[in-house]
Amino acid sequence: MSPCLFSTYSQNENRVTSTFLAVLSSLSLNLMQQIIGAMIGDEVELIRFTNQPASKRQQNHSVPDAMISGDFKILIETKLQQNAVDEDQIRKHQKQLEDRKNAYLVILTPDPTCPGVVENISKEDPRVVWCSFNQINHIIDNFFENGSEVISEKDAFLLKNFQMFLDHENLLSQPKVLIVPISQLKVLIVPARFAWSHYLKTSSYVCQPNRTFQKTTYIAFYNRGKIMRKVPKILKAVNEVVFWEEGNFEVLSNDWSQSDEEKFGEKMKEVVKKSIGSSLYNVGESHKVLLLTGPEEEETICINKEIPNDSVDKNGAPTAFVQRQRYTSVEKLLRAEKTSDL
Repeated sequence: MSPCLFSTYSQNENRVTSTFLAVLSSLSLNLMQQIIGAMIGDEVELIRFTNQPASKRQQNHSVPDAMISGDFKILIETKLQQNAVDEDQIRKHQKQLEDRKNAYLVILTPDPTCPGVVENISKEDPRVVWCSFNQINHIIDNFFENGSEVISEKDAFLLKNFQMFLDHENLLSQPKVLIVPISQLKVLIVPARFAWSHYLKTSSYVCQPNRTFQKTTYIAFYNRGKIMRKVPKILKAVNEVVFWEEGNFEVLSNDWSQSDEEKFGEKMKEVVKKSIGSSLYNVGESHKVLLLTGPEEEETICINKEIPNDSVDKNGAPTAFVQRQRYTSVEKLLRAEKTSDL
């Protein structure tokens, strides 16, 4: 293999972080946002482009022709050795997030699993997240393997060289191949004011196309202040599906193979048909679709009882447990009495 593009000398942590930022800043905006979104487990819109934005001020009725805006803050702390996270340092960084909603602290390490320090802090503040170099490498692999993105030659060159850089720096850990107990499998939790009833009818979760999620095995629904008892298994995620009449559909993303068509085609058709019939979705719209096990299927987990939300803000007022998405484990769901236990 030819030598990678990036230099391999000078101070280690600063060099790796600056190299990562250099790659991100040179990529297309869409690719950059998808990488960052996958790192933090949430969608990000770093820059918004708006035609003729209306003013929120009553006394100002002028309408400019366009607006470019953004409000986001992401702090990154990089470690090049496993088990090197310092709790005191992380908590000092955490204070810099203040009360901002669109602020995150990403702990980037070569550990094969989330360090306990980060896991404990993220329970208190979900804006503190962990990401491994392996995960970034996997995110980049998915761009090339799924083909859902049109990647320019420049972006492909940068991403491939960054992968070579990570490998050269020995930052890609090789975790042992283990059979993971079901209790340790990750669960995606989504707000489900409408999605819960839709799941009961269609055994699916439908959202905006190309929405980014961390790799998860199950999905749970947060509805009317409670996490519902049924926790279905995710059978197949398809990034962009156009809904047509009579259950017909068109997959625009390259994550739907012939074997997927044979295995899940009828299920997807039924989902599309029922979704259009529910009036929540319109013919010709594109959506991301998660095909799920049904409420009564054996692979669907049924927790002991609904988990009530006890989240409050800094003033003690009740607040929603999840607004975009959150993550937990099967084990925590099975044991939780309230959302603060997750």
